Amino acid sequence: MSKGFNFIIPKQLSVEVIEQSKGVEFINIDLALFLINQIFNGNKENEYKRLCSDILKTLNTQKYKYTEHINWMKNKGFIKIKNHRNFSESKSRCKGFKISDKYQTSCNYEEEKEYIEYNCEDSKYIEIFNKQIRKRKIEAQSSTQHLTKWLDSPEFTIDTEQAFNFVSANYKGVKFNNKREKRERDIRNFKANKSIYSRDGKDNRLHNCFVKIAGDLKQFIMYEGQYLKECDIKNAQPFIFSIFLEKMLKEYKRNRDNIPFFKQNIKYEINKSINNEKKGYYKQELYRINIKEMINKSIMLIKTFRPTDFEEVYTFINLVRNGDIYEKVGEELFEKGTIWESNDLFWVKLPKELESKTIQVDKDFSSLRKCAKSIVLNALYSNPKSNGIKAINDFRSIFPIISKILEALKIDNYKDLPILMQRMESKCILDYCTKKINKKYPNMLLISRHDSLSTTIDNISILEAEFKSELTNYFNVEVITGTKIW
Repeated sequence: MSKGFNFIIPKQLSVEVIEQSKGVEFINIDLALFLINQIFNGNKENEYKRLCSDILKTLNTQKYKYTEHINWMKNKGFIKIKNHRNFSESKSRCKGFKISDKYQTSCNYEEEKEYIEYNCEDSKYIEIFNKQIRKRKIEAQSSTQHLTKWLDSPEFTIDTEQAFNFVSANYKGVKFNNKREKRERDIRNFKANKSIYSRDGKDNRLHNCFVKIAGDLKQFIMYEGQYLKECDIKNAQPFIFSIFLEKMLKEYKRNRDNIPFFKQNIKYEINKSINNEKKGYYKQELYRINIKEMINKSIMLIKTFRPTDFEEVYTFINLVRNGDIYEKVGEELFEKGTIWESNDLFWVKLPKELESKTIQVDKDFSSLRKCAKSIVLNALYSNPKSNGIKAINDFRSIFPIISKILEALKIDNYKDLPILMQRMESKCILDYCTKKINKKYPNMLLISRHDSLSTTIDNISILEAEFKSELTNYFNVEVITGTKIW
């Protein structure tokens, strides 16, 4: 096949894999480095990445097997493997993989690049890798053709010269090596990456180049010579959580004297809000949310609530719906000293998960609101066993009942909750709002980026009005939206 295939890998690791694989007959270097890319790509340092064996099997040929490559790289010390039984969420049977620690460290000299783009040479594997991309695109098109039709358009351009000048001016020196190189790759590969998209994964979102590209490069992208503007849901993730909370409380109040009926109804409502198929599972099911357990633990807690506890929940919901939740948390934690200001930046200690423990690291933000947003999202979605993080503990002191609900929802596996929220968001935006808008305005550019939709500047007022209207119809509450230029 004439069309090539390339991907990003750690440079030092690639050099050693290539060197040590010489003369090893059962190793294909393209396959070995592609597996490293799958482990490395989008993976946080010191975390194991789950890879599905059913998907990896598609990489096998008559001569080369992925298992032999994995075992060889493990024995050479290039990667580490974690059995699925050693993960807390034992529901998934996928093993975890990570790059060995020595290859995770950042370089500290400017001339040497930490990551490189590797170009495949084996035509057989180029065909296999491109076939996977085509398959994912077809699956995405089957449910979101009203959005993917724009991703295949040749009318998108990026001002390459201005973008490179911006990166050179703003990401100088060793400290910014990785950020600079990522942006340079984004610029160089924009045209090729634009036509790569999928709806794979646990969140059921539409993953495309506009989601992955560095945020400060969007300003250089145009469609038919026009710049773009986006409309998003204000406080999107807390808002989706408030919808979930309200569903639970309303159903409980209606059926508090018939708990089995309440369980049945709320499970139906949640499944309906995340899935299109009757069974409620995705074709490529790597991750099943234990909705039954989440409901059971929440019911046990809600049954103990006093009237004042319900008041706190609705106070939280109102703060989220009014768009004031980040301001509330930011002001209180700044007053407590949990957030502090230094050099025109706002700082807070936030959790960082390592392989066997959670540590605190100092994070800086350009505004108090952005700082508070990070705290709220960490409180919503972090491991409830992370008790030593002052910012999260202070959030719990402001909203003790909300925190108890969060703990109940995360008791089986704390990673279930954010994925549930993301699936609720995807169902609403990809499968409802955008379809309605596209039906009414089929010729208006429509790009989805998780909780936001984008179009050309001349159409943004139409998009905002329609998006807000459809969101309100879908959730049956007024939704606050905002716009900003790319």
